Amino acid sequence: MTDELTLWEPKKFEGTDLLPILLPKNDLEVVGDDNIEDGDTVLPTIKLLQGTAVNDVPGASAGQFYNTVTTELFDSPLRVLIISHAKGNSFFTDDKNPAHKDLKDCYSLDGVEGTVYGLCSECGRNEWDRSTNPHTKPDCNKQHKIIMMTPSGPAMMRFQSTSYKALQGLLTAKKMQRKNFFDHPAHIIADGPHKKQEKGGREFSFFKLVVKWDTSEPVPLAIRQTALETYKGLREAQSHGRLKGSDDGAEANTSASKDYGDIPF
Repeated sequence: MTDELTLWEPKKFEGTDLLPILLPKNDLEVVGDDNIEDGDTVLPTIKLLQGTAVNDVPGASAGQFYNTVTTELFDSPLRVLIISHAKGNSFFTDDKNPAHKDLKDCYSLDGVEGTVYGLCSECGRNEWDRSTNPHTKPDCNKQHKIIMMTPSGPAMMRFQSTSYKALQGLLTAKKMQRKNFFDHPAHIIADGPHKKQEKGGREFSFFKLVVKWDTSEPVPLAIRQTALETYKGLREAQSHGRLKGSDDGAEANTSASKDYGDIPF
């Protein structure tokens, strides 16, 4: 990379623009990294704030996006450059659930084998038990995850089962057009608020995630090359178990949240 700025002038966007438009080279020597190891860092997560989750973030409002590492708040919609997509499973213990006593959190990077309870196909925690209560969700949640480039570096966003449809158009277009995610920017929208009534009659509001791939906006080659290099580096880190994400693990469209700490991507 040269000393010059790699400048990208995308079309005007009404919202929070997180495209990596400027990629400057640091004019000063970077110091102090000697004692920072892979296990000391986490991948920031950008999450949609809902319900009581806003109480944990000063100045936040429902429907805003929050970077869990930089603590930045972003108004919807976001314009981002997606690098990669993956699927997996996650089981988070609930202190209030007696059935979870003595159990441990378990994560699956590929939806095949978990970190604690082995093969997902033999675990059973991600399957619906229609015999006892047809409305009770499985303990283990399936997730879609995307990693995106932002001005402050790579960041992750998780899509729980309630938000699967938000990614379908993007994944379909990518596969049909045989392109990389980073060939075009994506818009991530907090759609709402919508209102829903629980069984007890209590009404609550929530936001839905919407993702649109702006294929009318081509990404310059220099930016795409940087995105490809970043993608390869993250994939190598993941294959060696060195890539973790910072996230609360709560579903995107629920009214409550729980702090689950660091979750492997």
